[in-house]
Amino acid sequence: MHKSYWLCGAVLCLITCAGCATLSQESCEQGDWYGIGYKDGTDGRPQGRLLDHKKACLEFNISLDENTYQRGRNDGLKIYCTDQNGYNEGEDIDEYKDVCPKELEQSFLKGYLLGLDAAENELQQEISRKNKDIIKATVSLQELEGKALKKQKEKIDRLEREVESAEDDISDIYELRRQHGLKIKTP
Repeated sequence: MHKSYWLCGAVLCLITCAGCATLSQESCEQGDWYGIGYKDGTDGRPQGRLLDHKKACLEFNISLDENTYQRGRNDGLKIYCTDQNGYNEGEDIDEYKDVCPKELEQSFLKGYLLGLDAAENELQQEISRKNKDIIKATVSLQELEGKALKKQKEKIDRLEREVESAEDDISDIYELRRQHGLKIKTP
């Protein structure tokens, strides 16, 4: 899923979950700090997530075992910080949050940048197809009238919005490539 699509969902989630805790009382009471850290690591969550969990559990007067959480998160990051996962994250145009340890980051970033390249290529092809459809639809406007004409104009408007969205995604890719491409060490 491209960034522009999930951005709306993320904003909606933030609005509806304002004040929501990252952990439930039950999760805090169970205290599977290794498992919680591991999940955060495999999801590529930033270190600040620990503070969110601490705040959530403090509401229930429960303290978090930071060392166990960190062991789990570090093990989870070993799963997250692979070149294949980097590729998947890049292809989905997801933002990398600089969570990989130095010894794993280069491999992750190489995959990430290749994934961004694949996403850009797919978007360029999509733009090309949609622009051809816009041209065809525009040419046919002369032959239409009434509801058919209105429907065709709506189709053109929709295609133009989709092209604009794809172009926005490509701009996001350029920015992500700029941010993270400089971190790649060349031999």
